[in-house]
Amino acid sequence: MPRIIKLFNLNDPGWGRGNNNGSEPPPKRPQGNGDGPPDLDEVWRDFNNRIGSLRGRTGGGGGNNRPGNRGGMTPPSPRGARIGLGVIALVAVGIWAASGFYIVQEGQVAVVTQFGKYKSTSQAGFQWRLPYPIQSQEIVNVCCLNR
Repeated sequence: MPRIIKLFNLNDPGWGRGNNNGSEPPPKRPQGNGDGPPDLDEVWRDFNNRIGSLRGRTGGGGGNNRPGNRGGMTPPSPRGARIGLGVIALVAVGIWAASGFYIVQEGQVAVVTQFGKYKSTSQAGFQWRLPYPIQSQEIVNVCCLNR
């Protein structure tokens, strides 16, 4: 009974570890025997090894022991950097192109200007124009202009 009370004592710095008042370090868990969940470091190392094998890198142990390795991270290859920059540029162009969509309500028209000069007039509905700074639109109410 005293061992159970000691096990659940919240003032005990070694609470729940089953040692003598925290004076001993917690026991080491055996690796890979299936008694519990795997160690987080082991899971992370396995994940990094699998990602590395998908990208064509070989090597084991995580590669943290090399001097000047910046915490185990390897610099990107020039090909990977070009692909990454290409994806970023493609996303940026896509967002810029999507900024050209606009909606004209019933009773309104949109006057589209290209570089500040009149280009066209758009009727009600979902419209698209070349994005800023090439074209812009000005919404004008026409309900009161017919009087």
